[in-house]
Amino acid sequence: DSKKLAELTQGNVKNINLSGGEVLLHPDVLEICKAARQTFPDSSINLFSNGILILSKGDDFWQFLQEHNISVMCTKYPINVDYEKIRQKANEFGLNFKFLNNEKVVKTSYHIPFDSSGKQDERENFINCFHANQCIGMHDGKLYTCSPAANAHHFNKYFNACMEISDKDYINIHEAKSLEEILAFLAKPIPFCKYCNVKARTFGHDWQGSKKEK
Repeated sequence: DSKKLAELTQGNVKNINLSGGEVLLHPDVLEICKAARQTFPDSSINLFSNGILILSKGDDFWQFLQEHNISVMCTKYPINVDYEKIRQKANEFGLNFKFLNNEKVVKTSYHIPFDSSGKQDERENFINCFHANQCIGMHDGKLYTCSPAANAHHFNKYFNACMEISDKDYINIHEAKSLEEILAFLAKPIPFCKYCNVKARTFGHDWQGSKKEK
C-alpha cells in the first residue's frame, strides 16, 4: 500500500502519521515504520502513541526510530504516564518528540454521535465536519476521507449495528488511475456522511476511559 501510494503521489506527501488505536500494540510496528520511510524518504513520519508502552521499549527500538528518522508524537492524556521521561529518552537518541495537543492543556473528549437510521444530510454534514478531508486514513489499500467512516466497522461489529460501509465510501489506491482521481474523491461527501449527526456534536467533556456503551 505504501509503495503504491508513493507511486501515485510521486512521494509528495508532507506528513504520514502511523496510528491506531495504540500503534505500539502492533507486533510489526517497526516493519511498518521501515516500509513508510523506504517509500517516502522525504516525508515527515510520526509514530503516534498514548505513551503507556513506549518506555518499556529497549534501546534497539529507539535506535531503529533514529536510523529511520521517525518522530515520536504523544497525545497527552490525564493518566499515569511520565511524558517528561519519554521526552528525555527521545532526546537521548536525537529524536524529534512532540505532542499532538498542547502539552500544557489537559486532554478533553468530544462526542460524535451517529444517526444509525442514516437520515442526515450528507452534503451539509461534510461541509461542517472537521474530520472531512482532514483525517484521511488508509488501511487495506483503501483511503477514507475521515476517521469515523474508516473505523465504523469496529462499532458495527461490537454493537451488532448495521451502518453500511460500501465501496463508495473509500477509494482503492490500487484501482485509482491518478492522484487527481484520489484528491477529487476525498474532497466530496461520501454515503457514510448520512450516519453522522454533526449538529449534535459536543466538546470539552472530562476525559475518561470508554465504558463501551452504545
